[in-house]
Amino acid sequence: MKRHILSSITILTTGLASACSCFGPTTFCESTDTSWAEPDLIVLGVKVDEVHYGMRVKVLEVLSGDAIAGDTLVVWGDNGALCRWYVGAWAIGDTVLWAFHDTDFMGNFITAGYPPDLEQEGHFHISICGWYWLNYSSGTVSGNIAPGLNTLPLSDMLQYTNGCIGTVIEGPEGDRPLSIWPNPASERVWVDLETGGEYTAEVHDGLGRIIIRERISSVSGSFSIDVSALPVGTYHLHVLDRDRRRTASFQVVD
Repeated sequence: MKRHILSSITILTTGLASACSCFGPTTFCESTDTSWAEPDLIVLGVKVDEVHYGMRVKVLEVLSGDAIAGDTLVVWGDNGALCRWYVGAWAIGDTVLWAFHDTDFMGNFITAGYPPDLEQEGHFHISICGWYWLNYSSGTVSGNIAPGLNTLPLSDMLQYTNGCIGTVIEGPEGDRPLSIWPNPASERVWVDLETGGEYTAEVHDGLGRIIIRERISSVSGSFSIDVSALPVGTYHLHVLDRDRRRTASFQVVD
């Protein structure tokens, strides 16, 4: 099961490390996958200032989520007892590609000496249980983008904000991963599930738009989708039944 797991062990450290122990992905694209605790907002932003254990971030560009350029966000980090990055990881004026979660209000319960009730509706936090930020400079993003990928133009980052390209994404606990082949494809993709049944298959483009939607009835759990009319690019396949959703990415080539 590919999910981050929080332990009850507290490890007090210094620098940029968190004071909790947790497991999670080591790349940005894996951390944004829907089988993890996917972020609620992905933005390019500049750190404006700090307040207590939080920071204000001015949004320059929105890649995913409900915000607009020019918004100023309140983002909470670690206060010494939370599974978050310390906001001191970034200097005031730094421009960063961040993936934020809606605040879980944990700083209101574990105050660690700070004033209570600082975290409010509409605020965010920056988790350390995964890789939720990347450096930015002169149009280029750098850091742990994907396995084997450390630099990329910002204009190409959208395809890495909902999982990794060309990888199998595991579903909920107890599921077998959704498999797609060939990948890349030019005519048809074949899909293999663990059991047969009635499904809805949706192909989404990089902007989240549904390009193909089909009702599938398969005894074996295998079926194919015609992708010959799709433009070259990266797509996400979602296979839904009554209880769950399985997702994988694939590429269409000439």
